[in-house]
This record gives sequence, C-alpha cells and structure tokens, in this order.
Amino acid sequence: MISLLEATARSLQFRAEPVITEYALFLTLREIYRAREVDGEPVFLRRSSPKVESFRKLVNRLVERKTLRTDHDFGQGVYIVVGIPPGSADDVTCLVDPFCYVSHLSAMQRHGLTDRQPRELHLTSPHPGLWSRMRDEKMRQDYGADYASGQAGIPLQRVRFSDIIRRREVRRHTTQHPGNWRQVRGSWVRVSTIGQTFLDMVENPTWCGGMAHVLEVWAEHASIFIEEIITSVDGASTKLTKVRAGYLLQERLSLAISDSRVEGWKRFAQRGGSQKLDPEGDYAPVFSPTWMISLNV
Repeated sequence: MISLLEATARSLQFRAEPVITEYALFLTLREIYRAREVDGEPVFLRRSSPKVESFRKLVNRLVERKTLRTDHDFGQGVYIVVGIPPGSADDVTCLVDPFCYVSHLSAMQRHGLTDRQPRELHLTSPHPGLWSRMRDEKMRQDYGADYASGQAGIPLQRVRFSDIIRRREVRRHTTQHPGNWRQVRGSWVRVSTIGQTFLDMVENPTWCGGMAHVLEVWAEHASIFIEEIITSVDGASTKLTKVRAGYLLQERLSLAISDSRVEGWKRFAQRGGSQKLDPEGDYAPVFSPTWMISLNV
C-alpha cells in the first residue's frame, strides 16, 4: 500500500504532462480517490473524497519533495512537473488554458501553408465572458453531481499569461466566436483547422503576415482546400469576411464559380461602402464591381 503523496507523484509521471494547473491536479486526485489504487497498488486513504484543505497541504508537500515546481511563466496555480521533458510554448499554453488554440500565422506554419517562421506564437481564446461560460460547462462535466451540490472543490481559473512563454513571445487574441480546431497528434497542442486558418487570413490578415502574403498563400493552396475553405467561411459571422473570400475565390483565383454557397455571399456586398480587401491599407479607387470591395493590395 502506498501513500497518497506517492500515488499522486506516480500519477503525475504517468500523465507525462510538462505542466499542470491546480484544477487538473485536483481532478487527478479525485481519480485516485475513485480508483483507490495507482498502477495496481492500493492507496492508503483516510476519507472517500479529497478536501480542499488537505489538497493544499498535499501540493505543498509535492513542492517540498521537488515533484512540482512553480512555473514562473504563468500566474499562480501552475506547476512544472519535475522529471517530465519540458514542453514547447505551444504545448504548455494549451495545457494551461483548455479553451485556447494556435491560430493565424502560427497555424499557417503548422499546416505548412507558409515558409515563414513566426517569432510570435499566436493564440486565440474565447472572450472573457464566453470563457467563463465555457468554464462553467467544463466544471459541470468534470465534477458531475458535486458541481450541482456546490462541492466541486478547486475551480477552473483563467490563468494569466506572461508575454514570454518558454522564451517565445506570445500574442493572444480573444473572440466572441471561437473557431474550429483540431488536436495535433502526439502533443497537447490544439490548432485551428485548415478551413478556419484560411478564414482567419481574410478576417485578420495583419496577424497572418499581411494581406500580400495572404494572397500568395491563397494562390498556392486554396484550390487544394477549397471545400474546407467554403464550409468555414460560409459559417462565419462577419459579412465582410465572406465578401473578401468570395472575391479571392471567384474573381482572383477563378475557383468555385458555380458554387451556390459562394454565390450567396454576393448579397453581403455593399454598393457605395468603404469595404477594403486589406483592412490596414489605404482605400484605393480600383474595386471589384461584383464584390464592391476596394482592391487596395
């Protein structure tokens, strides 16, 4: 029979995650109490479930034992798991914030859409209000009946990020409309899907290397991922995004000429408006008569 301290230390090694939040650590402790064993060895437990007070003491003992070490790249409540290979900035940020994902130029690099090596790590997270609602739902799922009865234990906290994570600059973006993402195989990284990444390029080209670079990427790769692009753009909430994408697909690249979804985006074109292909560029008098957008690139 092993102690709870030893059982927790072993569980952390089995998880093999380079960092852990207090929330994830408390859930790990709940799993130990539920199973009452780790790797086939019974655990000596004095009660049926963990308490917050005893959890705090356990964390202090894990730090004293050098199983955990405070992670100074983040705010309070995040620990490095000693003995686990250090994760990249992409890995640890996705572990610390369960709702963020790699996006924009960083996602373009991950998908092989650009030959640029972005200095900054671009991350997208839900807007604080939406993040809180997603947190409540996650806690409801993780704690089950204990959440409803007010006995959830350690809450999921929105962790403060440093501007530098693992010696890499981090650029965080928040949105009321989080995009689709996928888990990168063999890692903890979440990255925007290929369709979402193309959508982000026309929605916020500045964060994707600039509109000139976006045009290069679309010219080279859009035909390969045409269905993913149309599906993602069609579900976007921003009308101007559809106009930009429609212009690029049909008028610039001669793609999806007869696709009914793309044809439907034409209703968002605004005659007499000041819509621009490049949101950061000056308005130009050259425009698309079909998409009614200034071709200022």
